[in-house]
Amino acid sequence: MSKPSSHEKRYLKLLLDPLEECAHYQPKFGTDDAEGVSLERFQEIYGQDPFYHWLGMDSPLMYAAHKAAGGMTSVYRQIGAGCDSLFRAVVQDSLGLSAEQVQWSYEIEKEDKTKATLTLDARIDLAHVENPDARKQVRAWLDRCGKKLGLPVERIEQIRGAVFEARQGYKSADAKRQNESALRSQRRCPELPAGAVHHLHAGESHGHPPLQECQDAGADRHEDRQRRGEHIRVLQERRGIRVGRILQTKQ
Repeated sequence: MSKPSSHEKRYLKLLLDPLEECAHYQPKFGTDDAEGVSLERFQEIYGQDPFYHWLGMDSPLMYAAHKAAGGMTSVYRQIGAGCDSLFRAVVQDSLGLSAEQVQWSYEIEKEDKTKATLTLDARIDLAHVENPDARKQVRAWLDRCGKKLGLPVERIEQIRGAVFEARQGYKSADAKRQNESALRSQRRCPELPAGAVHHLHAGESHGHPPLQECQDAGADRHEDRQRRGEHIRVLQERRGIRVGRILQTKQ
């Protein structure tokens, strides 16, 4: 069996290193302690409460249950962090990009009018890909993506890169986070379907610019709320009609 290459060792380390944090996880139990609460401190806190102590809530088994539950959440979170780092490293190494070139972020306006910076997981800008063969492969892939999305030829020709939001480990009931990721992408480029390739147009700087075709995030949210409100109003009206008919039938 051949020995793993230096790249493979690095990739494995990027994936597994975040999991090391899970070994040291301690639940906080509503405290501000950044390191979490130890078993001894937990028994002290819960043991001082007569009701909890009477119920046996200060048992080490209760602490173990809290640690296991929070620890599993931490495991999934750290697996996600490792996958993000791994994906970014593979893109960087495969295309000969620098750590800075594979990073991308954008700024949005929140509902309270303050600004927030959101960072996506990887970026490919054709202008940064120096290897001719690699650039040709990326160009062909972008063309295929554009055709799959039904973009006109002139729009496909303008695409000069892509940014990525990598997600893993979704459960069937985890729709909230999944939809949030899709909406986050959609707000950046409303004319494309959710999950579409985000593209950077020629003429922009090689920093972290907003996409030219994207509207103001605040305006997008306002329009989304209007559409949802109209949809809810129609459903309510239809539901009222059905209820009225049922009542008439019963009378």
